[in-house]
Amino acid sequence: MQIRNLVAISLICVLSLPSQTPQPKLTIETIMQGPRYSGYAPSGLRWSGDSQKLYFNWKRHTDPIPAPMDTYVVNRDGSNLVKLTDTEARLAPPENCTYDEARNKCLYTMSGDLWLYDFTTDKTKRLTATSDIESQPRFLPGAKEIAYQRSNNLFIHSLTDGSIEQITDIRTGKPSPDEEEPKRDPKKELTAQEFLKQEEKDLLAIVKQRKELKDEARARRLRENPRKPYYLPARNIASSLRLTADKAHVIAILNEQPEGAKTAIVPNYITESAYTEDLTARTKVGDTQGKSRLIVIDTKTGEAKPVDLGLGEKPKSTRIFNLVQSEDATKAVFLLRSDDNKDLWRMALDPATAKARILTHDHDDAWIGGPGIFRIGFLGNLVFYQSEVTGFSHLYLQPFAGGDPKALTSGNYEVTNVEQSKDKLLFYITTSEGSPYERHFYSLDPSNGVRTKITTAPGEHNVVLSRDENWIADIYSFTTKPDEVYIGEKKSGAKLQQITTSPSPEFLARKWT
Repeated sequence: MQIRNLVAISLICVLSLPSQTPQPKLTIETIMQGPRYSGYAPSGLRWSGDSQKLYFNWKRHTDPIPAPMDTYVVNRDGSNLVKLTDTEARLAPPENCTYDEARNKCLYTMSGDLWLYDFTTDKTKRLTATSDIESQPRFLPGAKEIAYQRSNNLFIHSLTDGSIEQITDIRTGKPSPDEEEPKRDPKKELTAQEFLKQEEKDLLAIVKQRKELKDEARARRLRENPRKPYYLPARNIASSLRLTADKAHVIAILNEQPEGAKTAIVPNYITESAYTEDLTARTKVGDTQGKSRLIVIDTKTGEAKPVDLGLGEKPKSTRIFNLVQSEDATKAVFLLRSDDNKDLWRMALDPATAKARILTHDHDDAWIGGPGIFRIGFLGNLVFYQSEVTGFSHLYLQPFAGGDPKALTSGNYEVTNVEQSKDKLLFYITTSEGSPYERHFYSLDPSNGVRTKITTAPGEHNVVLSRDENWIADIYSFTTKPDEVYIGEKKSGAKLQQITTSPSPEFLARKWT
């Protein structure tokens, strides 16, 4: 009797439950719609100078897949989300740029020309309009001049009067015969051709006169411009040209393309020509790799000295990269990575003597790599960097003058991003602390190591601070939520307002568990 009553009650409960509409079947055809179904992830967050507007790159799920990302702007309170026209987008704050010391202005390149964005007025200004490609612009100390690279050379552009000065004379090819006076050993006997040339000068007055005029012109040219040119070796290009604070030296990385290396052939079957074409690829890891070396050029004489890396008599083959100067351009550091990818040196450079010294050395029998492992910068007289010496990528400080490094973070998690506050008193870091599947945003005081967690919602946070550092823009995602833009106050646990909705209605209608 009790069993029959229990069955009856259970049946009544089941029949009285509201019916649930089954979810549509998730098919291969649906999945293969790609971003037309799941949406396009926004990117490129950047704030206006007054921290009132947020700019970012985005596409609606209905936009064609081959179409480029559009630039959108939204008010800080989430109102008035607008897609900018191409003209408006060119005048918006740049996605990547190099700041002055006060972080009020920044330099960037667009279509090979130099531009300056002023955050105090939220206006952009074009600095160059040439057929050459200008690159790597940066402010010189005082922010009244900028330095940039064009055709293997370094130039200074005055922001006060617009004047331009070429600081180096780096050339390709070989010197012309009349560029340098040939040097001959006086003790060595003249060859037959040299004897005839000498006799021609001595016997014919016009030849002698021409020679004298040519020598006078050369002497005058040297007086006006005593800097001699530096000729790049074959297959070399100059990069990362950096001017020292006293403008006496230029530091340059010379990259040599590998000779005889074969690139991988990658076929492209979907082409406009209807024929299979080859895609540009790179050399294979085991093939001949490019080389690099560091030189210091005297800006007055043009003399170039190779930098002594101080790695001993039989150093490993290495590549030089990430040359970084302090904001006052009085200090410089760079990275050395061995060609077998097992060693990484962080180096300090003295341009006056063209000598480098080792700050730290990491070795890994497997492979040097990891989040932020090639990040390096300055905090006053200290150098900050990331290292996986413990097996996890963490943030360290070390005196530029030398000394033991100090770990600012530690534990079984990774530091995935590091930024400095505007006043340089704080670091803002993103870490995987708590779970390898999450990324959270913290402030970190380097003076005492105190960290404050700002984002709290479970998932991955990619945060960009407003210029006044009171607000955050966050590209946030979770296992059941695709990337979207959110805005909120920079407070621990503050509620964030969702700005974008990227997926299609069909995607949003599905219950993702």
